[in-house]
Amino acid sequence: MKKTLLQLLLLLLPFSIWAQLPIIDVIEIQKSFTQSQIDDENYQDNANDLYFAFPKGDKVIVELEIVEGSMSNFEYGLDDDEIPKFSALDITGVTKKEFYVPITNLYFFTYECYKPCKFKLKITRLPGTDATLAYNTSVKWNEKKIQLDTPEISYEIVQLQEAQGFYINSGSNADFKGGKSRISIPVNLPENTVSWYYSVISFREDQDIPDFSLVKSLTGLVDKYGVANLLIDQITMPPGQDYIDVYLLDGTNVQAFLAKTQFRYIMEGTRENIKNGMVEITKNVSGPYYLGMRDPDYYTGINVRIEIIAIIANSISEKVIEEPVFEKFE
Repeated sequence: MKKTLLQLLLLLLPFSIWAQLPIIDVIEIQKSFTQSQIDDENYQDNANDLYFAFPKGDKVIVELEIVEGSMSNFEYGLDDDEIPKFSALDITGVTKKEFYVPITNLYFFTYECYKPCKFKLKITRLPGTDATLAYNTSVKWNEKKIQLDTPEISYEIVQLQEAQGFYINSGSNADFKGGKSRISIPVNLPENTVSWYYSVISFREDQDIPDFSLVKSLTGLVDKYGVANLLIDQITMPPGQDYIDVYLLDGTNVQAFLAKTQFRYIMEGTRENIKNGMVEITKNVSGPYYLGMRDPDYYTGINVRIEIIAIIANSISEKVIEEPVFEKFE
């Protein structure tokens, strides 16, 4: 009987210690997200990760209350684990969870709201012993450079020629009144160019040419699909009004083109009799090249707006990572 009583006392001892120790606040937040905030691409607070360190032996209490709407996703767990300790979708009402800390480590708490939502989140801890009463749960992040075993490739969009307007005389004006019915634009490609692009649009009057940004349109596609899956046909250009010829030329033939003598052009980047166009060049990427433009109308001049960009590949052999620093406790 005495032995059984002793065993019972030993079993209840940890609970009596916990009952005497205070519950310590870790964080308490209240957030509210509107549809306009969620729709804003630059707004990121509606999906966030919180990090805290907890010492071995503590009990962690997580209290989540959805005041309005629903939370798209909430989960928490060890930062090193692939599978979270808890994960739930489309949460409403009140959720209360507890877990014991088996080893001093970093824990993450993730909330995501992709619909209007208002919530309260409170995280507290119950120390396992007196020794963890003053434990600092905050986490600092130090930047650290690491060498990559296999270099990574990152792609960069470079604007070689900002959208600029040119006036090209008709052939008759060039012949009898002076002026140029042919012009050329140099294209100096950066090292490691993998592809380059130009957009062109022509109108009789300069003020009629609509605004269009090739660099902005292409950047949006690359961000969404990546360089490997880039399809420029997904970009819609405003319509042009008058015809123009655009030739891709090397350094030898550009002079012949401007002199109106026989010249040779590169098929890949050449377009004739177009009102507008967006052209991709993937084979001729070493340069230098020239874009020669000609007004095919002998009697009427035209205004042209052209923009040129390139995509270059950068090899990365090292990168900077953020390494967590938190209080150790055994």
